[in-house]
Amino acid sequence: MNYDVDHFIKKFEAIHESNWCTRRFGSNGVHCAYGHCDAELGCWLSVEARALKTLFDTLTVSDKVDGSELIIELVPGVNDGFVKEYQQPTPKQRILAALYDIKSSISAIEEAKEIVNTGKHAKLILHTIRR
Repeated sequence: MNYDVDHFIKKFEAIHESNWCTRRFGSNGVHCAYGHCDAELGCWLSVEARALKTLFDTLTVSDKVDGSELIIELVPGVNDGFVKEYQQPTPKQRILAALYDIKSSISAIEEAKEIVNTGKHAKLILHTIRR
């Protein structure tokens, strides 16, 4: 299974808002982001949850929300609303906003690599100099 950013966007978009919770992994179909990836409290994260954590580790965030608890990991921090950049009204909306930011970052990196690998950067510089 390929647990890339598109996998998580598609997965989480399909989960109804009422099936999300904060401050716990959840039960009976209501879970946090990790819980939706079959993670359980007190257990190692599933392969899918570890892939989600790896993606979230690429995020750059300024700080936690004033008065919130220490953020050790970004997935629960975003899910629970403790990250300033992600203050959407629901856990689902916060997680998806972060995933779309990650997707934009990945796209920008891939575009930059393409420019460097194809020599387009030299053409861009030449075009800029000629102006």
